[in-house]
Amino acid sequence: MGPCTTSEWQQCACLPFFFYDPQYVALSVFAAIILSYISLSVVEYGQRQTSYPRVRQIIAAITLGLAVASMHYIAMQAAIFYPILEEIGPTGRLADVVLAVFVGLGTLVLAGGVATAAFAARLKESVRNLADEARQRAIAEKDARADQARLQAIFDTAVEAIIVIDKHGTIRQWSESGYRIFGYAAQEALGQNIAMITNGISPNEHREYIKHYEDTRKARVIGIGREVSGRHKDGTIIPLELSVGETKIDGEILYTGILRDISVRKEIERELREATRAKEANEMKSNFLAHMSHEMRTPLNAILGFSDIMRAQAFGPINETYVGYSEDIFSSGNHLLSIVDALLELSKIEQDSQNLELTDIALSILISDAVNTVQNHAEEKKLTVAVLLDNDLPETINTDRGKLYQVLINLIKNAVQYTPADGRVTIRAWPCNQQIQIIIEDNGIGMTEEEVEFATKPFGQVKNAFTSDLSGTGLGLPIVHAFVDLLRGEWTISSQKGEGTKIKILFPLSLEKELTEGQAAVG
Repeated sequence: MGPCTTSEWQQCACLPFFFYDPQYVALSVFAAIILSYISLSVVEYGQRQTSYPRVRQIIAAITLGLAVASMHYIAMQAAIFYPILEEIGPTGRLADVVLAVFVGLGTLVLAGGVATAAFAARLKESVRNLADEARQRAIAEKDARADQARLQAIFDTAVEAIIVIDKHGTIRQWSESGYRIFGYAAQEALGQNIAMITNGISPNEHREYIKHYEDTRKARVIGIGREVSGRHKDGTIIPLELSVGETKIDGEILYTGILRDISVRKEIERELREATRAKEANEMKSNFLAHMSHEMRTPLNAILGFSDIMRAQAFGPINETYVGYSEDIFSSGNHLLSIVDALLELSKIEQDSQNLELTDIALSILISDAVNTVQNHAEEKKLTVAVLLDNDLPETINTDRGKLYQVLINLIKNAVQYTPADGRVTIRAWPCNQQIQIIIEDNGIGMTEEEVEFATKPFGQVKNAFTSDLSGTGLGLPIVHAFVDLLRGEWTISSQKGEGTKIKILFPLSLEKELTEGQAAVG
């Protein structure tokens, strides 16, 4: 078909006839999908990153533009045109309009798909961000609750009372220890003025203290700490150790006080002061007794010596009346000398200046010597003194002879002295598990439990109708008690009023071995 003439152009149109190559069409669609996916991937990746946002936007726009351009030009390459002449009529124009509409709709659909995909990606990312934020907030709230619980547990379980007040002195927080120290529960204390637990300080004075500190920053307690006195709910005054700290929370200044009950410490300090004073007084008394004992011994020796000469009439006979006087002087002097000796022993014990002189001794001979000392007195009272020694009693024991002899003399003398005429005193001894047990028993006047306790104290003497005419120092049993302790022994007294007294002594066979093992155990 040849070209159209002018007149023919007026009556017909030279329209092209074309076909599409399916392979190129498929390639254009595939290229558009791939490049659009890359563009959307860049957009989605940008939602999760914060660095270089402008670069990612440019890359996404370029990729999307390439998708549109590649789809267009590859599609153009797929079209094959063959020109034909057709009449130009309404049908042709309608086909052009429809084609334009379809192309426009396709473009809009593609753009809408891209926009929808971008919106969906952003919405998905926003949902994910919100979920992450919610999860992090939940974790943070859980951690905050755990921290709060730990702080509250520390606050409530602290030994000291922890009290928080504001600048007006109003109690804002109250720990559990506040109830233990002051007797007020939290619901009773919160909202009250701190003056409710202070001693002698009014609410106005508290406010003035705080105001003075805020104005001058000169602290009397805040940041320093000191001892104060508090008041219990029942009115009891409590010694306290107070330390105060200042903090600012949300623009409000709060003061945290930590109060420790020091009642026990104060009591210990008081007891130590009293013990120190008692020790000093005891040392002064012991020094005085020791000094006076030495001072009194010299004139007493002269009195005893001269009175003994007089009663023995060594320089010739004297009046019977003077003989009686000399007997009284000698007896009184001996009694006074025994008191002086006992006081000297007691002062040494109280000063802890007793030294042990360890040696091997024959216990049977020691007991016989002690019994012989009181034998004359026992015979005068017609008392039976029996000594029963076990056959297994060792020949020798290791101890301090002088102190053990003093223990036996004091106990046997007391038994003879406080047993009525025709009575009986028994001394028994036998070995018992690396120890020696000695029992001194009488059927004398006996004592009640109260009298036993009184008799073991210095200068304690049991007085009754039987003992009213008996002399004594009241120091025998206290000295026995001290010496038994020095010998690492034990002793017990059992007595019944009107029936008699039994004293049991237990001490080691070898005091030297006992002391050595004790030192090794200590270190």
